[in-house]
Amino acid sequence: MSEEIPARLQLRGAGDLKSLVCTKLSEQDLSFSAAVAHVAPRRLVLVVDGLAKQQPDRTEERKGPRTNAADKAIAGFLQSVGCDSVDHPDIQKRKIKGTEFYFVKRSIAGQSTRDILSKLILDAILEFRWPKSMRWDLGHLRWVRPIRSILCLFDGHPVEGGLSIDAESDGNVKKIISFSNKTSGHRFLAPDPFTVKAFDDYQKKMRSAFVMINSEERRRLIAQKTELLAKDLGLSSGANEQLLEENAGLVEWPIVLVGSFEKVFLSLPNEVLVTSMQRHQKYFPLYEQNGSLAPRFVMVANLKTDDDGAAIVAGNERVLRARLFDAKF
Repeated sequence: MSEEIPARLQLRGAGDLKSLVCTKLSEQDLSFSAAVAHVAPRRLVLVVDGLAKQQPDRTEERKGPRTNAADKAIAGFLQSVGCDSVDHPDIQKRKIKGTEFYFVKRSIAGQSTRDILSKLILDAILEFRWPKSMRWDLGHLRWVRPIRSILCLFDGHPVEGGLSIDAESDGNVKKIISFSNKTSGHRFLAPDPFTVKAFDDYQKKMRSAFVMINSEERRRLIAQKTELLAKDLGLSSGANEQLLEENAGLVEWPIVLVGSFEKVFLSLPNEVLVTSMQRHQKYFPLYEQNGSLAPRFVMVANLKTDDDGAAIVAGNERVLRARLFDAKF
C-alpha cells in the first residue's frame, strides 16, 4: 500500500508487477497455477494461486580437473564441492574424448518457498521500474509514491523480511517496512489496520473497509450508475472508456453523483463545455435526447457522506461554475 498512484500508471503497474514476480518464481523453479493482479489508487495486489511449497529436488553435476592433474588442482576442486577425497560417493570419473575427468554429481533438496520469498519479494520491489517515479526516502529507493505498508502472505502466514529505507540522509538510521499480515482500508472511512489470512479474507475485509480492489469492477459500477442516473433524468451520458478508466483509477469506493450548472453557460461552444467537464474536472457530460448538451453532469466521489454527497456536489458545482464563468467572460 502506498500514497495515491497516478491513474494513468495503475494498470501498467499491475501488469508489470505480475510479469516481474512470475518471472522470478519461474527462475526459482517454483510452479504455480495462476497469477492475477489487481490495482486500486493506493494498492498494487498480486495473487498467486497454487504456488508450490518448495522447489523440486534436483541433481547437480559439475566437471572437475583431469584425474592426472596436479594434486593442488584436485584438492581445490574437492574443497569447492565439499568432499574430503576422490573416494567420496559423490565423486565420479568420466572420460571425454579419451581424457578422464573428475565429476561431482549429487542430489540437492529443493529449498522451501517461504525461505525463497523473503528475498524474491524484496528484489521485485527494488527492481520494479515505473515510467515515472520519485525518490521518497532519504536514500536511493525509487517508487511511484511513498510506500506505507507491505502485506505479504504465503500459506496463510506472513513472509519474513521487509524493505529497509533510509530515515536519515547519512544512511545510518534505517526504517524497516516489514512484510506482514496487516493492512488498512479507505483512508477516511476505514483507516484502522486489520489482519488478513488469505486473499478471499483480504478481499472481503477490503470491501467492508470501503475499498474495491478490482479496477474493472469499479469501472463497471461507475458506467452502470452513470447510465442509470442519466436515464432517470431523461438524458444520456457522455461516458467514454478513457474517462471511465481514469475515474476508476481515482477512487477506491465509487460514489456516483449528479451536479448541474446554469443554463446561461450553454451558450458557450460545446468544445469548451466538454473540455471543462471531461478533461479538467473528470465529469461525464449529460445530453438531451436531441443530442444537445444538458446543464447537468455526473461526477464520481471517493467518499460516502451523511448528506448523500450534497456538500461534495455543491463544491464541484462551484469549481465548474468558476471555470465556465472565466470562459464566458
